[in-house]
Amino acid sequence: MADKEITFETADNAGVVKIANEVVMTIASQAVSEVKGASVATTFAEGIVDIIVKKNTQRGIRVTTDVETGLTDVDVHINVLYGLKILEISWALQEAVRKNLTMMTDVKLGKVNVFVDGVSVEKEPKP
Repeated sequence: MADKEITFETADNAGVVKIANEVVMTIASQAVSEVKGASVATTFAEGIVDIIVKKNTQRGIRVTTDVETGLTDVDVHINVLYGLKILEISWALQEAVRKNLTMMTDVKLGKVNVFVDGVSVEKEPKP
């Protein structure tokens, strides 16, 4: 499996379109933010590294493309807000990722795997 970019050949030989995996990761990350009660799971250390290098690397999302089949799989690691149904959040997230990637990139999408790494508790705002 290749982890660098997704390549599209055009039908009229006008050239090649290459989409970096970071683009797919950004689209998937945006889909996570559209699903109420889900957030991308990252560790504290990963968050500090992102702040230091001033780059958001979407560490909770992984994109792999099978060279033989051309199918792209997306793995999304999330935290779910306490009290919500994990299966419903996961299904909604899979559909949002699939819809956004299909609409924006025409990627031949294989699997959208959702891994629930934790449950987060919403903090009440201080008065």
